Amino acid sequence: MFVVYFIAIVGVLLIAGYFAMRHLKFRVALISSITFVALAWGAILLLQDTIQKNKLVPQLEYQTLTEEPITLAELRGKPLVVNLWASWCPPCRREMPAFMQAQQEWSSVNFVFLNQGEFSYTVESFLQKQKLTLTNVLLDSSQSTMHQMGFGGLPATLFYNTEGQLIYTHTGELSEKGLGQALLKIMPVQ
Repeated sequence: MFVVYFIAIVGVLLIAGYFAMRHLKFRVALISSITFVALAWGAILLLQDTIQKNKLVPQLEYQTLTEEPITLAELRGKPLVVNLWASWCPPCRREMPAFMQAQQEWSSVNFVFLNQGEFSYTVESFLQKQKLTLTNVLLDSSQSTMHQMGFGGLPATLFYNTEGQLIYTHTGELSEKGLGQALLKIMPVQ
């Protein structure tokens, strides 16, 4: 596809160059138009590349609560739900029981609870006080996932299919019903 675009752009530039040389009064308008189109095309390609990268499971390294390194790629093979949260975030705290229940009921889905910017002892203390038994609680101390995905607030939840492609995102608190509906979007078709 890129080759076709490249050939088309070269062809347009050659034709525009020919007209610019033959018709001096059109030279400024043609050069301005060509510059604008080239910049717009470059911006579109850059944006498309960024969007495509953000549609895949982030290739970042996180830490477990025991501070062992881990990547999300290690959890491939099942649909994946990544919840970005923090213990100081009231909506995050309210949705955690729904996620805990979903994690117990949906064994065919990998749930990851990716804490944003807190220390392991803070996260462990929060989970114990709230009596939350969650697996795959990971630490993103630099909040790199939140920044890479363009989220400005918490909570945020990413839903990936079995191939690791982003299917759905939700910013804000998820109810049990909303979470259930989102989970259906990433389940393989039988």
